[in-house]
Amino acid sequence: MDINNETIIHHYFLSLITFIQQAKTVLKQLAQAQHDEAWVLAEQVSERKLEKNDVYLPDNLLSMGYANQAVDTTATHQWLQQLIPTLPETDQT
Repeated sequence: MDINNETIIHHYFLSLITFIQQAKTVLKQLAQAQHDEAWVLAEQVSERKLEKNDVYLPDNLLSMGYANQAVDTTATHQWLQQLIPTLPETDQT
């Protein structure tokens, strides 16, 4: 089997285009999805302690505190809405 540089580059770009298409699909799905409250998303984070005394807080307060400081679902949704139209078209034809 004879593999030349042109074949390698061709396969590389096909892989890159596939990756971009998959990423664009995921971003579109995220933009269209219902967004949970920030504290619900914060519950998914394993390490939510931000301040030295956070070790004493119950999980629900820890989640709310983390969400208030680290999660902004509204801004993220707006950013996705602005980003998606700027993504490149990746037709392989």
